[in-house]
Amino acid sequence: AKLGQFHSALEDAEAAVAARPSWGKAHGRRGAALLGLGEAAQAEQAYLDGLGHEPGSAQLAEGLEEARARRQGAVEVS
Repeated sequence: AKLGQFHSALEDAEAAVAARPSWGKAHGRRGAALLGLGEAAQAEQAYLDGLGHEPGSAQLAEGLEEARARRQGAVEVS
C-alpha cells in the first residue's frame, strides 16, 4: 500500500486475513489498501474487524478515524 500498489496490497491483506483471521494488523492492512482504492466504507469495516481482535491498537483506531472521515467527506460532496 505504501508503494501505491493498492490492488496487490489488498490481495496480500486478504490472504493474511484468511491465514490469520484474528490478527488485527492483517485487517488494518486490508483497510489501508481499501482506502487507497477509494473504498472508505469497506475500509471502515476492515478497521472495525481489526479492532474486534485488537481493541487497544492505536494504528487500527487511527485508520478507522481516517476511513470515517473520508466516507463522511464523500457523503457530503454527493
